[in-house]
Amino acid sequence: ISAGFGGALRTDLRRNDIVVANSVAQENGEELSLESADDLRWPRCFIGRMLTVDRVVRTVQEKRQLHTATGADLVEMETAAVVETCQRLGAPAAAVRVVIDTADEELPPHLDTIIRQQSKARQWGAALGAIFARPKIAGELYQLKENAILASDRLAKFLAEFIARHAAD
Repeated sequence: ISAGFGGALRTDLRRNDIVVANSVAQENGEELSLESADDLRWPRCFIGRMLTVDRVVRTVQEKRQLHTATGADLVEMETAAVVETCQRLGAPAAAVRVVIDTADEELPPHLDTIIRQQSKARQWGAALGAIFARPKIAGELYQLKENAILASDRLAKFLAEFIARHAAD
């Protein structure tokens, strides 16, 4: 199961909604199909199309462009690689994401730079550099952390039920 955070591309998806993929698209046009759970009983849980990209999609404008170009419901950074590997090995695969930012929200600038650092020390350095350059970002990063804690909790609870239900199959 590829699980984690994703950014909404559809305007009706809200923060902490769960999306289970029925397909995963890539910007190069390749698409992978997945079996999705059709008995989702959780509130604000959707089956949809994910788009895997190699960067953080931060702006409302880019989210709208990606949604228009691909029809994807949610954007994330890892699922295509996981699903490709599973399919190549003949292993079952599923993808579940929790919405961390809506289609109408911008993520803080410098977030991609911070995330891509190879060590915690470099991440802290990049974060401090971003805060020094733009002090307002400190509050934005703190709010994102708080959102991530809530989203992680919802995702963990969903995954526990999802795994238990599918382990019985």
